[in-house]
Amino acid sequence: MAWAKDELKPIVAEDLDSAAKKKATALLSPKGARMLSGLLYAKYRQLLEAKCFRTGVELILIDPAHMSAIAAMKYAARRGWSVHAAAAGVIARRGQKLTERLSRTGTAVRVAVRGGHHAVELPARKSGDSCVTAWRSVHAAYRGVVRERWRHPARLTARECSHHWLR
Repeated sequence: MAWAKDELKPIVAEDLDSAAKKKATALLSPKGARMLSGLLYAKYRQLLEAKCFRTGVELILIDPAHMSAIAAMKYAARRGWSVHAAAAGVIARRGQKLTERLSRTGTAVRVAVRGGHHAVELPARKSGDSCVTAWRSVHAAYRGVVRERWRHPARLTARECSHHWLR
């Protein structure tokens, strides 16, 4: 906060809505519901807004939609960053009003999941589709790869994990 004030830079944060997620806790396992209810989104946001107001730093809240997919597809594997570090970069870019373009249709994008690299085929894009619609379908494909790797981590050997994206 002190750095942002000294440099006259804004703070950019995701506009997380816990109300919608809390409605979904009925569908989660008891462990998942406990983890979700333990996150104090509203309290964190309130404290952040108050601190920014007190110090005179601008707070920019952005839509968190598809952050992990954009980070994994565009930055993490290419630059050797974790998905979390790449997502922080995507948050910063959105705070600057920059947008993310989707790669060509039909190309496979290499993403890092559980220590290996896996190919995610970009879905076909209709000419009238908005960028949000396209990212939604890419995010669904990415989540499918992540879920598969977490459910069945032993399906690929270490050698296959490192070369899986070449197939």
